Amino acid sequence: MFLDVNEINTIEEAKKAVESKVGDKGLNLLLNNAGVNKKASLEEVTPAMMLDTYNTNVNGPLFTTKAGSQIKLNYSIAFKIIQ
Repeated sequence: MFLDVNEINTIEEAKKAVESKVGDKGLNLLLNNAGVNKKASLEEVTPAMMLDTYNTNVNGPLFTTKAGSQIKLNYSIAFKIIQ
């Protein structure tokens, strides 16, 4: 399974793959571990760099968590979302 947090369609495809894998057992853990850190001085930073960083570090985890929360959640085991 391929998942790029900057590509909404891959998040949806991953959600479908997980749903088919877990079935009625549900999901008991969602681990979000995407992030970038672009090193640049204030003079070097560009709007494109900032947008890419924001999309990866904020939008990516948000939409991945949203997709994961739409999968049947298994609360019989302590369900956790780890960001």
